[in-house]
Amino acid sequence: MMRRVPAAILSGLLLCAAELALAAADLPPAGRSLFDHVTSHTVDGRSVQRIPYPFPALLEVLERHAGSDMLGRPGLAAVLIPLGRSLQRNASAGDYFRHPRVVVAVTGEARGSHVPSLLLKDRLFLGFQDDAGIIEVISYNEHAGRFEFQIVTDYRAGATPRVAYARRAVCSACHHAAAPIFSRPGWDETNANPAVARALSAHAASFHGVAVKRGVDVPNAIDDSVARANRMALAQTIWRRGCDAVQVPGDPVGCREALLIAVLERRLNVQAGHGTRAPDAALGPLAVAWRIQWPQGLPEPDPNVPNRDPFFGQAQQLVTAGTGAPWGAEEVVPALDPMSPRAPVDAWRPDARGMDALLDTLGGFFSEADMRAIERTLTRGPGGA
Repeated sequence: MMRRVPAAILSGLLLCAAELALAAADLPPAGRSLFDHVTSHTVDGRSVQRIPYPFPALLEVLERHAGSDMLGRPGLAAVLIPLGRSLQRNASAGDYFRHPRVVVAVTGEARGSHVPSLLLKDRLFLGFQDDAGIIEVISYNEHAGRFEFQIVTDYRAGATPRVAYARRAVCSACHHAAAPIFSRPGWDETNANPAVARALSAHAASFHGVAVKRGVDVPNAIDDSVARANRMALAQTIWRRGCDAVQVPGDPVGCREALLIAVLERRLNVQAGHGTRAPDAALGPLAVAWRIQWPQGLPEPDPNVPNRDPFFGQAQQLVTAGTGAPWGAEEVVPALDPMSPRAPVDAWRPDARGMDALLDTLGGFFSEADMRAIERTLTRGPGGA
């Protein structure tokens, strides 16, 4: 005789299954994050993850991959945010300017003969709060084709840091495109704001290897990197779903072959100083599928939250060491809340502008070392040594 499962137990089992499904979605469906790769080493034949401590030691590891950005500046950009909008904003309540949050982005790539194998540019972002002993990590997963959200806890002297994948549902409440976000100019929450820098300088000239005196070029570099990172998902959507919808000629495989050739030709032409040229007619089938798939264009999410002055225009009231934040500085009003909806900044369409954005973004998946290797192979020709 078949027994019935009591409704209460069945309900509990279903709830448990739903929670397990959610937890599984937080884990990478394939591969690992680049942060995992950077911080893992092989010991006695097995992979061991060790997070360098203190924070400047971790930055030193990242600097070897970061090299310089497109303008020749250091490829590791970092700012200090004592009064921000992250989940850790109250970790140092009452002592904000002694314990600012550090936000870091890898904005460049290494060049030269000793180039690390990992491309971290626009693919690794950190937020460190020392009072909480927490590093929040947004790091790209090349196999899964998505950004992973991770959290490092117990990141403090005498403790063993632990790394876990965070709840994506919680993170996406602010990170609407499941990618990094940053403030719009003029980045008044950061130490590029003279009032914030003065308050921090009352306690130290630098925090965790990040200098207090910093111009707007540094948060601008982070902002640019965040914008490029968010476009990666759009380009991959067109690569996958756009080409999947192509019927003739060549079907999806032919579509991706034509797209890959167009991407490499553009990168090689730019490297040779020839500039860019109009996309090849071979991308015509993709343009047709793209137009059918997204008649209104593929929306580009806005990764920028509104700029916020933490002093509400009352910076002159902030004085020297020992002074707390001005009244209400911790407050985040709805209009400035990262959780508030943000309209798309653009829509990618299969016109010249949209194709340029697609080819330029896909081109960023190849490092300069990759392109030099491709160029050498093409120069040698078939059967070359």
